[in-house]
Amino acid sequence: RYPELFETPIEVPTNWDANTALTNLESALQANPQVDMIFTSSDFLLPQIRAALAQRGLWLPTGQPGHVVLGGLD
Repeated sequence: RYPELFETPIEVPTNWDANTALTNLESALQANPQVDMIFTSSDFLLPQIRAALAQRGLWLPTGQPGHVVLGGLD
């Protein structure tokens, strides 16, 4: 309904491996520091997502500047 709200998604390959997911997410965040939403296909990746965001100071409570919205489907 509001396509102007979203840019082209960045797909991060995981191969269903936690270490691969973390490495690729860290690379994606380095290349795209303006990311403000992450959608994951499985909650098993939440520790890696948290680690990557925390490393960049982006693991913040809702409402704080820099907060990244997390979405998922499992």
